[in-house]
Amino acid sequence: MGNLGAALNNLVVSVILLLAGPTICMLLVRRFVPYLGEQLWRAYCNVLMWLLRAPFRLIGVLVREITSARRRP
Repeated sequence: MGNLGAALNNLVVSVILLLAGPTICMLLVRRFVPYLGEQLWRAYCNVLMWLLRAPFRLIGVLVREITSARRRP
């Protein structure tokens, strides 16, 4: 159980560190170059939302495929 907890902890820390760098850069660009930074910030937020929604949408598509395959004669 300790190994599983350590692996999960490492995964969470890796994801946070992976997102922290670009987020800080985007915030700095947004602060010091407002016109360009605002557009980049919106694009970055859209990409993050797409990445968060993608696995759930994929699961939904797979579930629909499975259920529609059962209904076909």
